Amino acid sequence: MVKTIYKLAKKPSVLGLNFFLLSFMIISSQTVSAQYTLVNANNTGQVYQGTAPAGTGNVTDIRNKLFDAGLPNAVVNTRLTQGHFANNIAQTDAMKETASALANRPATYTGSGTVINPSNLESQRNAIAGNGGTFIFRGTINLNAGNKLIKVGSNTTIWVDGTINYTGPVLPGTIPDEYSVSDVLRGVFEVKGSNGNRKNNVKIFGTKRSKINGNKRVAGVYSKWVNNLEIEGINFITCRNVLFINNTYGQNSRLEANYIYDCARRAIHLKASNNTLVKNNLMVKCDVDGVDLDAYVNGIKCIKNVAFDAGSRWQYWTEIAAKNCVTDGNIGIHVRNGDGGFQENGSENSRPQEPPTQNNSWINNHVFYANDANSYRQGFSFHPNRKIDRPSTTFRNNIVWYTNSNAYKNNPKTDDLSILNDVYYNLYNPNTPPPNNTISIASSPASVTSGEDLSITVNYTSSGQNEVVAIVNSPTGTWLNNAKQTVSVGSGSVTLNVSQATNWAVGNNYKLEVMIRPVGGSYNDKLDSKTTNFNVANTITNSITITNSPTDIVQGQNVNVTVNYSSIGQNEVVAIVTSPTGTWLKNAKQTVSNGPGTATLSVNQPTNWTIGNNYKLEVMIRPVGGSYNDKLDSKTTAFNVNNSLTNRSASKGDIAAKESRILMYPNPFRNGRLNLNLTGVSKNSSISVYDIKGAIITTRKVKTDKMYFNSNLFKSKGVYLFRIHDTEFKNPIVLKLIVQ
Repeated sequence: MVKTIYKLAKKPSVLGLNFFLLSFMIISSQTVSAQYTLVNANNTGQVYQGTAPAGTGNVTDIRNKLFDAGLPNAVVNTRLTQGHFANNIAQTDAMKETASALANRPATYTGSGTVINPSNLESQRNAIAGNGGTFIFRGTINLNAGNKLIKVGSNTTIWVDGTINYTGPVLPGTIPDEYSVSDVLRGVFEVKGSNGNRKNNVKIFGTKRSKINGNKRVAGVYSKWVNNLEIEGINFITCRNVLFINNTYGQNSRLEANYIYDCARRAIHLKASNNTLVKNNLMVKCDVDGVDLDAYVNGIKCIKNVAFDAGSRWQYWTEIAAKNCVTDGNIGIHVRNGDGGFQENGSENSRPQEPPTQNNSWINNHVFYANDANSYRQGFSFHPNRKIDRPSTTFRNNIVWYTNSNAYKNNPKTDDLSILNDVYYNLYNPNTPPPNNTISIASSPASVTSGEDLSITVNYTSSGQNEVVAIVNSPTGTWLNNAKQTVSVGSGSVTLNVSQATNWAVGNNYKLEVMIRPVGGSYNDKLDSKTTNFNVANTITNSITITNSPTDIVQGQNVNVTVNYSSIGQNEVVAIVTSPTGTWLKNAKQTVSNGPGTATLSVNQPTNWTIGNNYKLEVMIRPVGGSYNDKLDSKTTAFNVNNSLTNRSASKGDIAAKESRILMYPNPFRNGRLNLNLTGVSKNSSISVYDIKGAIITTRKVKTDKMYFNSNLFKSKGVYLFRIHDTEFKNPIVLKLIVQ
């Protein structure tokens, strides 16, 4: 919860006060420090108005997470991540947590359960509506009639890991008048008990590839008379009153981390329900309402949700005897003028039997782009003419962000004009000083090999267009090389690669300095900088090792050997086979370039070699065109020639057991650092990385249980293969990495 420190010169006498300054700070991830002037509200009383502070949120991080969540460009590239208040939105807990929650959903469900697809849905309906079990919906399932909607029983877990479409006709009870309080009675999933026989403990989860499409005719999930209902992580597309939660109770009931897009009526609609948590849902393009806490709800917690272009009536509101509800830390982002903001709506005066709404709290919420000069509804408000127990209802520390200085300024607590901390108005000023220019080191290696690029990832906040620079100095302070990249206003991360024009000498305490400075600036123009040290390990030598070779072959079969090499300049690697008595038989060779690498050589049999043991295979590195005596380094091994091949390598079970202990994360991978935990892999084994075309990217020796690969290694998106040549096994262990 946001804490607030106020520094008041004196307690104001609000009535008749024309000018008053308040200096305050909200201590949270949404830090605001500003001078506010007390101005007249358009309805009555007064509100505080100030200049909107520059945002410091990491918009790039928000964008990446929304894309990771699978959201389309048409949703991400909107006021969610663009516009005057993009950085302010990005620094709210609601935006950060919601983007992370959506991005962290599983790509697919990997647990156990009964898979439901178009071919077996009908035969499984009774089981799904029964008592217990886990059911995984995969593929594309079309429901073409009302009797095809899916009924869910108690103690049941549903995983949506595919697409479910309702393609049937409009059903009775789903489309009455536009603002009916009971406008949806059917849903793609229906969890429906009775007052005397409630459904219990129902969970409906989704993966990133989940999709429930109601074609604006039915709800996504309809519940009534349920204890402990959980709905999490689902993509709802074009449903109607998407989550219609009626008479649902229990401390475990929650609606969390769902993505709701292009819905008719309300995104989330609760009636006569208690103690439900509504958290980190993203609601985009909702026709009427975002979250409607409707008739006789009690104790609902609406926490850190994001409503964008939702809705033509209200983004968040309570009505008709709703009580003890908390709406805390949410954000609403307007697109159209005239759309609603946050409102305590009250009970209807025409229904004397209905008690007023009471004891509801509206705290720490944000409304962005509330620019309409004619509508009190865009910000925070009480309905002026309905039944509300106003003294028991709280508005506190809510902020309206707007770009039109003539926007309607509404004072919610007109019943008590001494309350000044209910809502603040932040007016955008293009001349507002931008965020500070800062930089920090996110990741850098402790050591590099002589000749190897130094890859460094930095986080930055930039007040405008600047450049981020990485500079390497020798242990004695001599400049060696640098890399730089231009960045735009805002916050983000970049990876820089400092190359070695000539190999750096082996040694310790090389200095790496990263800075942010004006584009084209000099060292003395730096706006912020950070430094760290690293070491340079042994330089490249001419060396060769065998990573994979046969122990047995049959007559006529090629001898295929894979070697790791390190080459100073251009050399050739050679494989030579000699008989058990030392007679030269055949060789193969390949020219290699400067640096480390991997090569596979194939030595053929012009005539079948004699069956026998202890044939000698020697591999060497030597100058191009050199002789046997010119070898720079060599290694030897032995093999046998048989008339039938007996597999003497490790069993598949042995390889699988070792592979199960190897971890590669994150996978899929976008940027930053790829981690490999190589528990159980033999030391002096090697790892070779190939692109999808089979071209080798790099080869490294396994020296410890942990290895790291920086994102600059992967030049394009796609699939990469990691082949681990364990010295214990004949065949490599192969891992697949997806780079996004």
